[in-house]
Amino acid sequence: NADGMAQTLEAVSSLKSGLIFTNLVDFDQQYGHRNDVEGYARALEEFDDWLPVFLGRLEDHDLAIITADHGCDPTTPSTDHSREYVPLLVCGPRARSGINLGLRPTLSDIGQTVAENFGTRIERGTSRPVTDHPLAALRCPSSLLLSAGRGSASPAFAARVWPASRAASPGEQFLSDAF
Repeated sequence: NADGMAQTLEAVSSLKSGLIFTNLVDFDQQYGHRNDVEGYARALEEFDDWLPVFLGRLEDHDLAIITADHGCDPTTPSTDHSREYVPLLVCGPRARSGINLGLRPTLSDIGQTVAENFGTRIERGTSRPVTDHPLAALRCPSSLLLSAGRGSASPAFAARVWPASRAASPGEQFLSDAF
């Protein structure tokens, strides 16, 4: 994790436009799947110490999305993916605070949000924003996605990689509602 966090700080300081994706793999590989509770706790403390420094380097047009791809509780007897929710934290100078994104069965609208941050829209696909689903936000921050909107991304690339969102139904919150 330390190398990924250091490289992310360097990229945020030097990149003028583009997308930064950081996978903090130690949460998963080193601690979660090895049931190393103490190591996991230390890694979380290191991440907690790093996060304010990272957030302090964001510029007005930057967007940080912190999430994970699955849960992995190091206190369970299994070393497989476990029952935890994954975090979905969105922050940046333009992000509105206090927006509850709710529980979601998928994180697919992250792609649409990244596309919109770069001034483009993905025309194909759908996402499912859900506020009352029993699965959704996890305590294992294994991935950090920073969309530094300092330029434009390739819409063709975005369309191949990310699904698009749809209009929200009453009571639903989209990730992009936080901006």
